[in-house]
Order: sequence, then structure tokens, then C-alpha cells
Amino acid sequence: MQKSKIRISIIFFAIISIFGCANQNEIEKIFFTQKNEYWVCYDQLQPYYVFFQFHKDGTTDKYLRNYKGEFELFNNDGDIIDNSRTWHVSKDSILTWGPYTYDVVSSNKNCIVLLYENPNTKQQTHLLLVKDLPGSYRKSPVFYEQKRKDNPAKYPAPFSK
Repeated sequence: MQKSKIRISIIFFAIISIFGCANQNEIEKIFFTQKNEYWVCYDQLQPYYVFFQFHKDGTTDKYLRNYKGEFELFNNDGDIIDNSRTWHVSKDSILTWGPYTYDVVSSNKNCIVLLYENPNTKQQTHLLLVKDLPGSYRKSPVFYEQKRKDNPAKYPAPFSK
């Protein structure tokens, strides 16, 4: 009787372990990129685009898009070397990316919404990662900011009369 209880307990814990490990990194899998896929990163505080690839080995590569629309590796910039290229998503949806931590607010195969606290202002800010493919072009954030300034009548304040 005692041996059968032990066997049942072992089987029970084995099943829990198998299913626990299988679901452990479902969010993390969304970050993975193929060879010609990139996540374009839009930060509310920085009016330009940076592109990233997240690799299964827990590293990232940073890219900029040149004037021809081609992606160029940009991990190092002369004497500035980016050594914080590691990343990981925990079971409780916290992205650790280099020295920073972000809450994964929402994610699907095309868009990831991250929330972080700006270390200088202590203000919470959103960071967006949107899937980008070679050949797809997007207007810069400055275009949309300028559009709103040039056409204020098209963007009335909410609840104004």
C-alpha cells in the first residue's frame, strides 16, 4: 500500500513538472524572431526606431535601417559597446532585458506592450515592440507628432464641446 502511494505521488509530480515546463515560456516564445523578422521598438521618450531580433539562446541583436531600407547590425557603435544583450521572460511575465526589467502587459505574434519605470523620472512608460519584415516601411513617430501639430482641428480634445 505504501509503495503504491509513493508511485502515485511520483507520477503526479512528474505530470505536473511536464505540463509546468511546457507552459513555462509561452510568452517568451512570442519574442523569438526568424532570420528576416525584426521587432521595431517604439519608446514614448525616443522619437526614432530601433529594431531588435530576439534569439532562442537568450541574446538580442540591435539593428538600424539605412536609407535604402536595409537592416544593419548595430550592437556596437565605435567605442560604445553594448554588452547587455541578454534577455529572459519569467513565468510571471517579467522581461529582463539587459540591466532593465519590464512588465509584459500584452503580447501576440505581431505586437508586445511593455511597461517600465523610467529610472530618472520614476514615471511609468510604455514601450511597444511591433513585428517588422524587410520591405515594410513605416513613417517615423515625428511624422505623426507633426501631423497633430499642423492639424489641431482634426484632433479635438476628448470630451470638449
